[in-house]
Amino acid sequence: MARTNSDNRDDLSLQIPGRPEEMDYFLRVAGQMPITPDALAAAKEGRKLVGLLCGSVPEELVFAAGGFPLRLCAGRGADASVADSLLPQSCCGVAQAIAAHLLPGGDAYGKIDALVIPTACEWKAGLGNILDAYCSTFRLNDTANASTAVRQLETRRLLSWLEKLTGRRVSADRLKWAADAIRSARAAFRRIRESQKNIPPPITGLDAMLVAATYLRCDAGRWTEACSRLGRELQNRIKNGPEWLENETLGGLRRDMPRVLLAGSPFFWPNWRPVAALERAGCVVVAEDHCGIGRLALSDHELICDFNAAHSCASACGIARTADSCVSLAREMGVQGVVIHQIAGCHAQGFRAKRLAAAMEKAGIQTMILKAPADGRMKQSDMDNLFRKFVEQLSSPTVEAS
Repeated sequence: MARTNSDNRDDLSLQIPGRPEEMDYFLRVAGQMPITPDALAAAKEGRKLVGLLCGSVPEELVFAAGGFPLRLCAGRGADASVADSLLPQSCCGVAQAIAAHLLPGGDAYGKIDALVIPTACEWKAGLGNILDAYCSTFRLNDTANASTAVRQLETRRLLSWLEKLTGRRVSADRLKWAADAIRSARAAFRRIRESQKNIPPPITGLDAMLVAATYLRCDAGRWTEACSRLGRELQNRIKNGPEWLENETLGGLRRDMPRVLLAGSPFFWPNWRPVAALERAGCVVVAEDHCGIGRLALSDHELICDFNAAHSCASACGIARTADSCVSLAREMGVQGVVIHQIAGCHAQGFRAKRLAAAMEKAGIQTMILKAPADGRMKQSDMDNLFRKFVEQLSSPTVEAS
């Protein structure tokens, strides 16, 4: 069963001592998701709210067409009674959460004008057949193994659909404006990720994940400005040397803490108890490589408007490619361990988990596969025990990871 709002309220109150002051903006947005005041204001102005059911959808096309892109592939659940009656019990948690949002009784029901649905994910593609009855939908075809020409053709097909939806023709100048705005957002986020390379990082993994989770939930310009302010605050912490580290209110960050990367199936905001439990066990999360982060972490040299550039999406990009990019990220961030989150029913990430674990072992990086039920919920005591043992392994290089 998908989570309810009441199930999740406690997670919004998770407190991190010494949290950067500029995190306040992202906390406010998180408390308003999935339909934030910015999205409601955009709809009131006549902009179409376009729900994105995959992080690999090129959001700049939606912006260029005058729409408001809204991430729906991870987020707080709602009343799941209707979703449970329509979806099989084996359905993955991502599709469950989307259905709980969009079907009658959900907090986004009747508020979304259109949806972009990836066919690469079998659960989302199947869910699209149900959602067709509630709003306009676009099927984004799987082009993982297609030529550049075929991918460009699919991009043009999406753009044509968006133009008809919004009634706005997209010029080259308009597309450049949208692409530049997305590049600015990515640059602001990359500064935060760069700060996480510091030993120890000036921000917890939980907070860094919150920043990424609020992207495409609010006004993109305001998000970018807030992200830039946070990046400057983090750089000032690093510049000031050990002063911030010695402050007892900073949540116990230490230079000798094992550094961990999260991969696999996405964690759903605000139910991030596994992430909080992992960091309480004595490590720090310094990067995430899963489809929830979407195209936000892409570099500028990677193709704009190329929806197969979301490296962590095993369905859209292929298992081998995503495993290779994750190993590269782990090396770049200097991690000692990788936690591979595997939600029951997420078949693509299930296949990827074994390939990724083998690739990490070859690279000399310890891994742990965290298997979770379809709804993503696990017993707190089970998580605490698993993470404590894993952190002990990371802190003792002579001990082999299980």
